[in-house]
Amino acid sequence: MQALEGDPNNLHSALVDLDNQSPGLRDLCAQGKLLLARYVEDAASVGQEGIRKHFDHAKEIVKNSDEIFYYMAKFMDKKSAKMSADQSINQSEIVTHAALTYLRSMRFGPTYLDECMPRMLTIWLDFAATIQEALTSRNKENYQIAALDHATKQLSKLNKTIAMTRTKMPTYYLLTAFPQIVSRICHTNNETYLALKSLMVQVFLDYPQQAAWHMVSVSKNSNTTRKARCNEVFQEVIKSKPSLKTFLTDAISFSQKIDDLCDAKTGDREQESSFRDLLPSMPAMFRSSEMSSIILPIERNMVVNTPTSIADIETHNPFPAGCINIQGVEDKISIMSSLVRPKKITFRGSDGKLYSFLAKPKDDLRRDCRLMDFGNLLNRMFRKEPEARKRGLKMRTYMVVPTNETNGLIEWVLNLKGMRQILIHILKERGVSLSIIHRRYQPKQEDSTEKKVELFTKSLEELKGKEGSSPSVFRDWFVRTFPDPQAWFAARLSFTRTTAVMSIMGYILGLGDRHLENINMDTSTGDTFHVDMNSLFNISETYKVPEVVPFRLTHNQVDGFGPLGIEGPYRISCEVSLRMMREQKDLLMSVLRPFIFDPLVDWRDKSKKKGVTNGEEGNKPGQEALARVQDRLDGLVHSDKKRKGHLNTPLSVEGQVDHVIREAMSIENLSAMYWGWTPFL
Repeated sequence: MQALEGDPNNLHSALVDLDNQSPGLRDLCAQGKLLLARYVEDAASVGQEGIRKHFDHAKEIVKNSDEIFYYMAKFMDKKSAKMSADQSINQSEIVTHAALTYLRSMRFGPTYLDECMPRMLTIWLDFAATIQEALTSRNKENYQIAALDHATKQLSKLNKTIAMTRTKMPTYYLLTAFPQIVSRICHTNNETYLALKSLMVQVFLDYPQQAAWHMVSVSKNSNTTRKARCNEVFQEVIKSKPSLKTFLTDAISFSQKIDDLCDAKTGDREQESSFRDLLPSMPAMFRSSEMSSIILPIERNMVVNTPTSIADIETHNPFPAGCINIQGVEDKISIMSSLVRPKKITFRGSDGKLYSFLAKPKDDLRRDCRLMDFGNLLNRMFRKEPEARKRGLKMRTYMVVPTNETNGLIEWVLNLKGMRQILIHILKERGVSLSIIHRRYQPKQEDSTEKKVELFTKSLEELKGKEGSSPSVFRDWFVRTFPDPQAWFAARLSFTRTTAVMSIMGYILGLGDRHLENINMDTSTGDTFHVDMNSLFNISETYKVPEVVPFRLTHNQVDGFGPLGIEGPYRISCEVSLRMMREQKDLLMSVLRPFIFDPLVDWRDKSKKKGVTNGEEGNKPGQEALARVQDRLDGLVHSDKKRKGHLNTPLSVEGQVDHVIREAMSIENLSAMYWGWTPFL
């Protein structure tokens, strides 16, 4: 046992001796060495080479452990992430080794797939973009040419390895990060693009239905390069598998029908219509015997289920419940009353059930789509994190599929009731009229802070009604909806925890426009369910009446938490959520990076106004937005609401949570909000 202390080489020799004496101790020895490597890395008690030796020793004991390769890749990833562009070229082996180690981890097991795939793609594609930028630069110094030439050879090897690896690991691995892959379709390095194209073609050949829904909007993109490369992928797919030509034609034709439906004009007061009147050609498509089968764009059909053990990798079915196809379309169309007049339509599935969707026009649904991808990743991370799993933390998600840059389909979720509708109904029973409060106490934008606070306070007094009871009434809904005590307690706790997750997620991503019609309640579980996620990245700060709260946390929501209010389950759930996000910040940022490479319409328009070309790295609004997200994940709090040069010292998780809760509940902040947001409810 003395050999296990002191010199790492002695420790390694002792572990190997133990393994030779008893082969059953191999895994235990490797785990011990891995724990030691992680410990000395966290403690920063030895240098980089010392940490690397511990990882290498663990690899020698067990050569096919996905866990060892994952943590080793994370260690190298931290080094490469701190490098500048010049440093990454000069030390290209470290960068490529980090990507390859993530790749090896995935080949040896699925445990860390969600962490490895996005990071591997980010390291690889960013490194290739850095090299391409250096190659096209005119001011290359002589001493840099040799390093650049070596880095280019390293990239070439990495491209070939990744292109070859697609045949050695299941294609559904790539499907888990397919939106990230598609977002880089305009990559400037041609060799890297060809490797990317081979990945997209492979996914399309093995999972054409899911890939088609992901890529159909790209085929209609206004960026000619993006559109042309998407068509190149389609042509390569048809060349490899000619039988998919008819399916692709039908899928694109169907998506065009969705666009036509979204853009179809209806009367201002019209609440119902029919396909017979608006678009008779869509039902006719599915009555044709020659129409290809197309899956419903619902989470069951689109979200990959990953295997739980290495034994299941090759035989695993990523969609174990089976995929449901569209059999037909119900004639009735409901027209929503909101500004853009979206239409609710219903498809008949191959399982005999009806599935409703919202066909929404005039909105870049890529925001909502990528936010749902972000939410699905968060949920998988929550299930892996013990404290989050113990509390059942989750974000309620739904499927969003853009069919072009301004139209798309949104999955309709059942058992939802708007929070505004709930509160108005209860207040009306008390004799309180919300419209009167709106008219009587609505502040003006130019009013002083004192005046706004005064009107806000008077509004709260009005909510008490004639009996002078509490202005908070949301607790009553839980009592009425869940009369059984056990169900009532579970629903209230579920509301508290899902609200905490949405609060922190909304704060990190700058999600605004959280008025009460965008917040729903699940009447079967008590979960809070948010919709209309297009006000991301603090765009609400640019409204005519800027939003100044990080998320919605008004007195009625706090009333729904129970007697503990913001303390207890809510605060703890906020801290657990934020801690997990901060620990996985590199991974989360990798999932958000498609916003830079496939910019939103309004970002692209803003860049054009400033004379910025629409190149892969030219999306300045996107880079600035993600920089603010990065700051929040680093624990940085901005005192002036805008990202400027001066930043405060990073806060602890507890300090950051306390800060944003106080900001969200501040009377001064709430009174400054747009009155239609109903900050007094």
